[in-house]
Amino acid sequence: MVLSQLDFSNVVLSLLRSEYKRGPKGYDPLSLLYALVAMQLEKIPTIAKFVDRLKSDPVFRYNCGLNVLGPVPSTSTFSRFLNLISKSEALEEDFKQLILKAKNLNIIDGTNIAIDSTKLNSFEKPKPKSKLKDDGKSPNWGKKKDTDGNDIKWFGWKLHILADS
Repeated sequence: MVLSQLDFSNVVLSLLRSEYKRGPKGYDPLSLLYALVAMQLEKIPTIAKFVDRLKSDPVFRYNCGLNVLGPVPSTSTFSRFLNLISKSEALEEDFKQLILKAKNLNIIDGTNIAIDSTKLNSFEKPKPKSKLKDDGKSPNWGKKKDTDGNDIKWFGWKLHILADS
């Protein structure tokens, strides 16, 4: 399975702070992270639809590392968790380490690369263009043409992908 091959130990360590030792235990950060990755792999467009899928599919819940018989994290839980990991630098650092490891193993060398981009929808409620922050991090309105020349509009980001070929 894809999730078992991902090492998020640094991310989980960055999220475990002493201030979280009080109050209810909550959900395991690794399970929440696995769940968000699974959401992208399954191409589930919204957190609400994702939570519905977790509630109705115990096998999917198990694969995400969540308790099959226990309660499912709410949309608010996932939103707060997304906010928490977006403030952490751990994912970016892990990505950089993964690139260096791949270079050292001669999996990638950088001599031949391919570049592509795709739209990335935001989970935020779309806002009028006049009320958007132009800080390079906040979602914005995007537009592109598909292969048939039809306009595709979205609220989110444009993800640029560079791959070693």
